Amino acid sequence: MRHSMRVLSAGGDTTLAEWDADTDTPTIDDIEQDFDHHLQRGYLDFDITRPGEGRQIQKFDRRIDILLAPKVSGGA
Repeated sequence: MRHSMRVLSAGGDTTLAEWDADTDTPTIDDIEQDFDHHLQRGYLDFDITRPGEGRQIQKFDRRIDILLAPKVSGGA
C-alpha cells in the first residue's frame, strides 16, 4: 500500500515523499530522517491515514500517511 508524507505551507500542502511500506526500505530510512528533522524544528506531525480521525504522532510509522504542520504562534 502506498503512503505519503506531506507538509502544510502557505500555498496548501506539498508532498515530500511517497513510499510502499512493504518494499521501499532504503527510501523509508531517508524519509524517517526527514520526519525527525521536521519534528526537531518544531513541526506538529499527524497521522492522517483515516479521514476525520487525525491524531498527533511523535514517531515515524511507515504504515501511515503523515501530515507535517508548522507550529502556530500567536500574535501580539
